[in-house]
Amino acid sequence: MRIIIYTRNDCVQCHATRRAMESRGLAFEMVNVDQQPDAADTLREQGFRQLPVVIAGELRWSGFRPDMINRLRPPLRRPAHEPHRLLLHARNRQSLTYDTG
Repeated sequence: MRIIIYTRNDCVQCHATRRAMESRGLAFEMVNVDQQPDAADTLREQGFRQLPVVIAGELRWSGFRPDMINRLRPPLRRPAHEPHRLLLHARNRQSLTYDTG
């Protein structure tokens, strides 16, 4: 999914959004509306009145929204056999607990 953050210079909420995305390992593009005024006009035409504006697939929002950023978490990538090993490990611990109790 392509994620675009529309931002501007000295925008506290924009910086917080960028840091939150980075800390979650999300890949994104940034568009600075101070450097690209046409982008600001386009956002206004779409009804946005504050920055940052985040466009992530079908999701769109403005402002610093940790709740929305959390919805973008990349899925955990595990080998197909790993959950099975974890289940066996949990069973072994459980049976050890029963044997010693």
